[in-house]
Amino acid sequence: MIENALSVIMGTGSLFAWVTSKKLVFEVRCAKVKEKISTIEIIVLGSFLFISIDQVFILLLLMYIYRARIKNNYSSLFCIDSVNANLKKISVSFYYILLIWPFIYIVSLLSNFFITEAVEQNVVSLLRTGSIKEQLYIIVSAIIVAPIIEELYFRHILYTKIKLHLGILPSIIICSILFGIIHKNVYAYTALFTLSIFLCVIKEISGSIIFPVYVHSIFNIVMVIQIML
Repeated sequence: MIENALSVIMGTGSLFAWVTSKKLVFEVRCAKVKEKISTIEIIVLGSFLFISIDQVFILLLLMYIYRARIKNNYSSLFCIDSVNANLKKISVSFYYILLIWPFIYIVSLLSNFFITEAVEQNVVSLLRTGSIKEQLYIIVSAIIVAPIIEELYFRHILYTKIKLHLGILPSIIICSILFGIIHKNVYAYTALFTLSIFLCVIKEISGSIIFPVYVHSIFNIVMVIQIML
């Protein structure tokens, strides 16, 4: 019953977002950033993600790779203007998730219809029946750590690198295939593939990785709520 109520809320919000999107969704623009990262670094990072190396380790590794930018922007991270700008980006990202929600919801329904024998992920089981410590760890990971790591790798690094050689559409497809595979979940693969396509499009529209990170985080928040209710 509660799950149905959540779907109704998201659906109503999605309808409102589509009606008002021309005014509100595309008003934030950020310059595109070109990153120089070697193919070896891409393969190593991707391997760590695939074999499920500890997320904190991968986050520290990414912080090391981007240490120069972090150092350059550290002083402005907590200023009032920066906070206000990020709040605005979060609101726009919420509109993005409402716009793409119907597509992901339909794909999930179709996946549920055709795939009935898939085993539930251990993470999902722990969210439902695990200890408070286990649940808290998964929630923090899903809402904060995973969106940062996965968006930096898939949208900011891998997508940009492939696009230099193959163009936008093949890059979106390849990144989305790999994004689905990396989660090792047959049941959720089509929904994750669809989500990834939209995240790549959002990265292309906005020119900034921050919007895919926020959208990914909001999506995971909704998923966590849906699982735990």
